[in-house]
Amino acid sequence: MNDNRFVLSDTDGALSSTPSAVFEALHHPLRREVVRYLTEHECPISLTELVESMFVSEMASGDDRRRTGIDLHHNHLPKLMDYGFIVYDTETNIIERTCDISALEQSLSLASRHS
Repeated sequence: MNDNRFVLSDTDGALSSTPSAVFEALHHPLRREVVRYLTEHECPISLTELVESMFVSEMASGDDRRRTGIDLHHNHLPKLMDYGFIVYDTETNIIERTCDISALEQSLSLASRHS
């Protein structure tokens, strides 16, 4: 692991967050989209791949994509790291799951319905 990679989860990679922490982590739609994407695709992935997956329409501007990438990099990916869901290497912009986050699908579904 290089100095720019932060792992803020338990050493065994298991989620230790309380249900309220999981809901807080998944409160924002971008964070829910990150978790959803990671449950459906092979990891590791690049930040660029993640951002492109959020803009299926070719109508999205380059500025929208750039702003989303910056917001993910500075806000949402660090928040997901804080809860132990991901590892994000800020030097290479590579995102990995730290555990089997597919177990969060039920919480993700509930959070989506209540936002």
